[in-house]
Amino acid sequence: MKVTVSRKLFMGFLAVLIVLAAIVFIGYSKITTVDRAYGKLIDDKAKKLILIQELNAAIKKEQLSARGYLILKDDSSSQNFNAAHESFLQLSKELSAIVKLPKAKELLEQLIGLENQFHEVATREMQLKDQKPRTLLIQGAARGFLQH
Repeated sequence: MKVTVSRKLFMGFLAVLIVLAAIVFIGYSKITTVDRAYGKLIDDKAKKLILIQELNAAIKKEQLSARGYLILKDDSSSQNFNAAHESFLQLSKELSAIVKLPKAKELLEQLIGLENQFHEVATREMQLKDQKPRTLLIQGAARGFLQH
């Protein structure tokens, strides 16, 4: 079989085209693999950041509700205080399930401990706020009794 010059040129261009197509296919498959890996990484970090922001919002709501109850002594502030605490507990449990780094776990545990301390102190202050008027009434009645 006699190979003409035009056939040699065609086969040369075809070989270059096949090599180029293989390079494009390999490059595309590697780029999609890297894209998927970084997409998962970014989604994971974004989910953690969103949970941290929601934890921050829950803590602020709990603080504001405690202040509101101590100033105004309304039941809605007390309910908001308890709801914010429950929200914090749920979010912190969700975040602790997905955190992998030991330092991050340690910081989260410290945050949970601090929030628990705040919750206990605020609850105690709210209870004292409820008891204070009764104490004042009893003291006032005792003073009135002693004066007569």
